[in-house]
Amino acid sequence: MARAQRLVILFIFVLFWGSAGAADRHLLWQVQSDRATVYLLGSIHLGKADLYPLPKVMEEAFAASTTLVLELDPQRASTAGLELVEQASYPAGRTIADAIQPATFQRLKDYLKQEGIPLAMVERMRAGLLGYTLLVGELVQAGYSPLFGIDLHFAGQAGERPIVELESLEEQMALLIEVPDEDAHIRATLDDLDKLDGTMARLDKAWREGDAAALEQVAITEPMNEHPSQRPYLDKILFQRNRRMAEKIRGFLRQQGSWFVVVGAGHLVGEQGIVELLRKGGYRVEQL
Repeated sequence: MARAQRLVILFIFVLFWGSAGAADRHLLWQVQSDRATVYLLGSIHLGKADLYPLPKVMEEAFAASTTLVLELDPQRASTAGLELVEQASYPAGRTIADAIQPATFQRLKDYLKQEGIPLAMVERMRAGLLGYTLLVGELVQAGYSPLFGIDLHFAGQAGERPIVELESLEEQMALLIEVPDEDAHIRATLDDLDKLDGTMARLDKAWREGDAAALEQVAITEPMNEHPSQRPYLDKILFQRNRRMAEKIRGFLRQQGSWFVVVGAGHLVGEQGIVELLRKGGYRVEQL
């Protein structure tokens, strides 16, 4: 399979990344109501082998839960990936060159040439899909893989536990199709690729230390400040989804039971993150 095709399959697993280590606190919260307990784990969708074993507190929380909740079951998603990628591509006769400025297109061509990716392999991808594909490609080259992602890890251990999805694959794919400003999105992606190593190191440290404030700074605050044109898109792919996912989690808390919820770490942190939304809703929330 061609490199570009492999990258396309991988893109659906990405939001925020990092790696693990010993810490006094973790990106793991316990949320309680009078009827239920929900554990919220900030996920690494692409990881490395040295991510495992995960901290004991994470495995214990999983063992104490009867239902696994994921943004999307990665085992099911992988079987539909290529079909849905076609839906996130331009119709025949239209390419990314038609959607972005000539100067941006030249930057894109220069990057693809540098990385050995034929333009023909990716030019029909819409900006959202193309941006994710390029970011994932850099991560894969750096040794990250969805095979070591936390979502896949717990999905593989679910056993008889039911797996509940917070979103559908079609909903996630829509985020890659409906990009408000495609030119700005590609420019921001190329800017981020230039400094990805440094960003990854900081995300890695924040995840290891369970430092929610640092992760928010790197994954949300800085991108918003550096790319103000992307704020509407960030609101769509992060904050709006946070509100929808928090509402579903509140539904779990109104029932009898225990849930282990694994979502991208960026969804949990900050004033508009799921943790704060639940805390403001009156639930007891504790970082473990």
